[in-house]
Amino acid sequence: DHVPTMEGDSNDNPSYSSVGRLFAIGYLKGLQEAVYGHASKEN
Repeated sequence: DHVPTMEGDSNDNPSYSSVGRLFAIGYLKGLQEAVYGHASKEN
């Protein structure tokens, strides 16, 4: 449930930023595509 704090994010609540969460979701989707050859059909 923790995500990276990205440049430009406020660090008021470390590890819970929206931009960091979006980065983490994109990273995981990229890994999924690299391993399985396609992204999930969700979203």
